[in-house]
Amino acid sequence: MLDLVEDIFQQGVQLHKSGKVEIACQLYSAVLKVHPEHPTANHSMGVLAVEVGKVQEALVFFEAALEANPATAQFWLSYIDALIKLEKLADAKAVLDQAKSKGAKGDGFDTLETRLNERYEEPLEASKIASEPTPKKPNILDSLKLDQAISLAKKKAKEGSLEESKRIYQDILAKFPKNKRASDGLKLLVGTPVGKASKAEDAPKDELQSLMALYNNRQLALVVEQAQILTKQYPKAFAVWNLMGVSAAQIGQLDQAIFALKRVLAIKPDHADAYNNMGNALKEQGKLEEAVEAYNKALAIKPDYAGAKHNLAETLKIYSPKNSQCNPLIDLDNKIKAKHNKHALPKIDQELAACTSNLLNELQSADKNLSTEYLQIYRRNNVDLNCKRHLQIFKEKEIIPEFCFGCYKVQVDVTTVLDLIRLAALFYESEFESDLTRKCMVEVRPNISGSYKGLIYCRGIDQAHAVKKQLDVHVKDIDKNLVAKIKKGCSEFPLAFPEYGEVASREEEMMQFPQEWQALESKFDDENLISPKTHLISSLKEFCLSDYLIIQKWIDYAKGIGDPTSELFCDLPVKYNEIMEVAKARIKQ
Repeated sequence: MLDLVEDIFQQGVQLHKSGKVEIACQLYSAVLKVHPEHPTANHSMGVLAVEVGKVQEALVFFEAALEANPATAQFWLSYIDALIKLEKLADAKAVLDQAKSKGAKGDGFDTLETRLNERYEEPLEASKIASEPTPKKPNILDSLKLDQAISLAKKKAKEGSLEESKRIYQDILAKFPKNKRASDGLKLLVGTPVGKASKAEDAPKDELQSLMALYNNRQLALVVEQAQILTKQYPKAFAVWNLMGVSAAQIGQLDQAIFALKRVLAIKPDHADAYNNMGNALKEQGKLEEAVEAYNKALAIKPDYAGAKHNLAETLKIYSPKNSQCNPLIDLDNKIKAKHNKHALPKIDQELAACTSNLLNELQSADKNLSTEYLQIYRRNNVDLNCKRHLQIFKEKEIIPEFCFGCYKVQVDVTTVLDLIRLAALFYESEFESDLTRKCMVEVRPNISGSYKGLIYCRGIDQAHAVKKQLDVHVKDIDKNLVAKIKKGCSEFPLAFPEYGEVASREEEMMQFPQEWQALESKFDDENLISPKTHLISSLKEFCLSDYLIIQKWIDYAKGIGDPTSELFCDLPVKYNEIMEVAKARIKQ
């Protein structure tokens, strides 16, 4: 079997070299299905992804290759090169340091280091840095105890080795973010008088590296504090102002973030990332017209800026601008909203498919590269259920959070993609006693059954019964055989705790939250508190541009599972091959 796998891989390599990338990709995929940890197959898939412009997708393959065989220098080189291409300079620097700590050396690494040094002062996009973990780097606490490290930092400071002292304090804070001695020690070093403003355009390299180290260790409040001090001495320090802006935005200091980003733009008026990041901060403040204007400015400078397009599309989910500002995406969003406000969805499948295809073709003509990472069309209220926290507790502590014992969902399963679109329209139109969050989706999670689903989230069994009663009447307009059902919490929970998934007519008849789980839940919150967002803006109650990006994904999924109504979209090209492949794989399960 292994010989056969290797033969298939070598065939893929030869086809790849000859430029037949689609067939090569299929062969690499076949190898990885049998041998998911195959290092060179993962690396080759990553290389291929980079070649066709899917650099972000390449990262997961390079990471898998490195995990399987970290001794191969080329794997490190490809991974670092991809990170640089994605402007993830902090991550690239951290991975390069990690590779060098493992003995990596040679011309390739020297070249990458030179590239990084040349671009080191380029800004990082807040939306990219916030969610991605930094690879582990050596830490002083790997070799010294905490008290010894504190003493060494003080000693280095007294000796005048301020940068070395800073690095030790930063290492301590990376592992113990609330350690007061380290925090106070670093503040003293950061707060050392800097004298008059320098004539230099930017801060010295060692100061920038110190600031980046704080950023990489997620000490964002300290980044802002140190940046405020540095900008007094170096008022034209572009990289420092930028780091201040993206750091302040991530910890909710939105006024400070906007102030810093305005200084970035005063230094470099054509900097698209700063406009995009400012748009994000303005959106968080609820200043939606200004946010749209900022995204438009980013796109005027950089028309192919995918991040700004995505952020603009998501803003149009909660806001309709007063004018289009000559943006074809806003014009199309207005057209979609107007069409759905004036006309009900066609009841005949062929007519609904034609109407949907026309709008998707217009979207393709407006911007063929616009895409989405989402699979679900939401109508959200302004309450954050904090599902990220609950799922993280479930994964890490292997318990169901107490909140989720009062969380119910009324679910409707439909059989075609056209009926899923109709269900999404019904969810936009339906009003319940409370403004309940609801969504429609295609199912891609392994071990979770079903294909097309609509869910309405309820608090308590009585509210769930009331919603089901109302919904059962309206879903008959889609399919006379449809009946809603009440389920409890996330679909993953009953797989681990079957009793939790058993729904009765009264709360007291169902599984209760075990009190011994309370300590585990509290411990999680003490270690890594994930708070709900407090300033959510409700979705508009109508279809919009971002919904049609998702509908395109639904149609590609429908083609993958062999949905008969997908044949009505035979003239519509597949845009998301990966979702179609996922759908095909579900059929084979």
